[in-house]
Amino acid sequence: TPQEAEQQIARPLEEALRTIKGVRRFQTYSGRWGVGAPLEFGQEVDMDLVYNQVIDRVERLKPRLPEPCRDRVYVRKYNEETDQEVMWGGVAIDSSIIDAYRFLDAHVRRPLERIDGVAKVDFWGVYEKELMIEVDQGRLQTRGISTYELVGALQQDNFALSGGHVSEGGRKFYVRSLARYRSVEELKNIPIRTPNGDVRLREVADVVYDAPLRWWRQRIDGHPAASLEVKRESGANIVSVCRRVSEELARIEADPVTSGLRFNVFFNQGKYIEESIHNLRNTALWGGLFAALVLLFYLRTFRMTAIITLSIPLCVMITITALYFMDWSLNIVTMTGLMVGVGMVVDNAIVILENIFRMRSRGDDPRQASIGGASEVALAITMATLTTVVVFLPLIFMGGDAWLTFQLSRVGVPVIIALLGSLFMALIFIPVAAHRLGGRRARREPKSIGAMRKVYGRSLAWTMSHRRDALLIIAALFATILYPYERTKMTDRVRGNINDLRIRLHAPANFTSEDISQILTELESYLQSRKGVYGIRTARASYRKTFGQIQVF
Repeated sequence: TPQEAEQQIARPLEEALRTIKGVRRFQTYSGRWGVGAPLEFGQEVDMDLVYNQVIDRVERLKPRLPEPCRDRVYVRKYNEETDQEVMWGGVAIDSSIIDAYRFLDAHVRRPLERIDGVAKVDFWGVYEKELMIEVDQGRLQTRGISTYELVGALQQDNFALSGGHVSEGGRKFYVRSLARYRSVEELKNIPIRTPNGDVRLREVADVVYDAPLRWWRQRIDGHPAASLEVKRESGANIVSVCRRVSEELARIEADPVTSGLRFNVFFNQGKYIEESIHNLRNTALWGGLFAALVLLFYLRTFRMTAIITLSIPLCVMITITALYFMDWSLNIVTMTGLMVGVGMVVDNAIVILENIFRMRSRGDDPRQASIGGASEVALAITMATLTTVVVFLPLIFMGGDAWLTFQLSRVGVPVIIALLGSLFMALIFIPVAAHRLGGRRARREPKSIGAMRKVYGRSLAWTMSHRRDALLIIAALFATILYPYERTKMTDRVRGNINDLRIRLHAPANFTSEDISQILTELESYLQSRKGVYGIRTARASYRKTFGQIQVF
């Protein structure tokens, strides 16, 4: 019972593990199934050392546990890098396949696990066949045999034991006693000793070689199916692993031997990483294009615009080079920081080039304008850049949550490197490029920009002379934000990148699995008939007694 599990297992386990240093949270859950005890440690703890300490304490605790539990104690260490699946899907199984577990194990699991970078492949929904002994309590009592005596007889007749070695003629022979069951018939004929004589196992129990009873079932597009889960090795590239697994699944599906299998990939982390990186790349390209167009509108010269625009890829190149020598990968987080930096790298170049452009418009020599224009604002842009860098520095040295510090540093470091690179480009490259490529003739300021200057000047003068009115106008503008904010659609749950919806069915206690299956079949038929209307790719149904669910992709 749960009470016995708590008294005999949970409390001794708490006493044994409570003294381990670094435990942040320790809970135990007791039930008819046993006891679960998740432990959470602080970020500063050496997990390899703690893992060994936990195993040592559990091994010393085993003699104090109830005898049936001593060989069923498991210690698992969760690793976010390798214990989370990188690919998850389903495989529809043709009804002609008799032993689905062995078929999937031989033709799917083993080829996938041979792929470089794949650590483990798991299946859910198919079960390995087992030798099951279904004991008839009535026949046991009639022959005067207890369940304990039956289990003891089975354990004594099934063993493999080392018997040492025998030396003869200068040779050594190793002796091993083998008493393993070889067939179902052999197991049925095992004698069980009783005061009234031996009794065969088949006389008191039914011996069946079959898959255990399934508590829940699943279908994909109406066909019996199993779930497929792929995990990667530590340090393996997710995109490469997912790409190779997808190619292998396509090859297996095209093989005539496995033509009865149909794969549906519901979650492919490598695909989503590639899409995110492509989106970031496209965002950067569009951002650079719009920045160039804005500069062209104000400068009205292609040469000056090209000089500033070229500073963007050069700063990106400097940042990527620095990340390479720091042994950092170019992932979503670092690229996000890189994109943040792209929007800031042109600021220094614009200030330098605008000042050079202003001095040349005044009639200065191009060489003197480049030197004087850069020197005049060099200190100002250096101080502005360093103050921005100082803002991002705490992201690198932030303490407390190690995961948050890791993520923020991957954003902050690319921004800092890009800003320092933009400062170098603005002070060295921009003046030289303006002198060599800026042309000899400075164009006059367009009338549109002159008009904008006048409007800005009048607005600034009015604001300075009507400060109270200006403050009220700003407050009113901020108040108008509430209207779109309250009416913007938002979600309170984030489930990653899987584009799906779930239909769940909770039934009364008197419902059976067949009743749930019938209801889900009707729902599946409805969804299948409107597959094109709703843009449905596939539908996965899973159910058990009193509960059913359809996951629509």
